[in-house]
Amino acid sequence: MKKTVLLILLVAVGMSLVAQAQDNSNHGMFFHSLEEDSSCPIAEAIDLGLPSGTKWASWNVGSSAPWEYGDYFAWGETESKEDYSWSTYKYCDDSYSTCQHIGVEIAGTKYDVAHVRWGGSWRMPSLEDVKELISCCSRMWIKQNGVFGTLVIGPNGASIFLPAAGHRWQDNLINEGLIGCYWISTLYPYHEYEVYNLSFNSGYWYWTNNYRSYGFSVRPICP
Repeated sequence: MKKTVLLILLVAVGMSLVAQAQDNSNHGMFFHSLEEDSSCPIAEAIDLGLPSGTKWASWNVGSSAPWEYGDYFAWGETESKEDYSWSTYKYCDDSYSTCQHIGVEIAGTKYDVAHVRWGGSWRMPSLEDVKELISCCSRMWIKQNGVFGTLVIGPNGASIFLPAAGHRWQDNLINEGLIGCYWISTLYPYHEYEVYNLSFNSGYWYWTNNYRSYGFSVRPICP
């Protein structure tokens, strides 16, 4: 009888150890999965079929859906704010003529809000990335969930929606629903106080240059 009881106890302990090992194994796989997903922690990385293989995020920094505007940022800053002007810009002394040089290309650096906020391999698009997007994709001006913007359609038929979120200057939101202004990570070579950005409305889209102190949208990419 004693041997039978002992055998039952040994079997029970063994089963418990096996169950615990399986549980630990499952938890290990779970955390490993989180680590694998850390390169794309916020939005889905959309493969548009671009020659470079670059994937574009499905929504803006600060949003949780493609049609949401998200946050606005001055170039090189990683926090949104109430007032966008030279007097509040972090990298100058109250005037455009005093802009600090923080890099010709800030993608993947501490000045890149996409990289800082989302981590992993997410970063702001460079001028070359935006040129590729424009030259390889078609676009349509549409209304999604009540929000006007541009539907970008890639060579493989996949698409992303860029809301026309306007831009911020001082405490004003300007051209909301009419124009989209998205930062590019590349400095404009002729003026330290200007950088490149992607702009669009119902009739056009192209890359241009604007003041670093404006509050623009950011759409990350994941190479």
